[in-house]
Amino acid sequence: MSSAVLAVGTLLLCLWFVALAAGDVWYSMAAIVILHPIGQITLFGYSVALVYHALNGLRHLTWDRGIGLTIPAVYRSGQIVLLLTVMITASIWAAWL
Repeated sequence: MSSAVLAVGTLLLCLWFVALAAGDVWYSMAAIVILHPIGQITLFGYSVALVYHALNGLRHLTWDRGIGLTIPAVYRSGQIVLLLTVMITASIWAAWL
């Protein structure tokens, strides 16, 4: 699920870069869309998916090394990923606002 959100979000990010390169008029329209509440919700979802995906990537790298493969360790690392996702995403948005 997070990879699908990341794919769509990355396409939107590319569109934003195109608007940035296209000039002031296009960038102004993109900024209006981004600053709209729906745009903010979309950005929030993208940031949650990005942080979650990155942290789970680190989790899988530890598994590739043979670390944390017991069932209790798998559950614990999953809970840590969720907690860190909330904390890091909240930190990003606290700095943004």
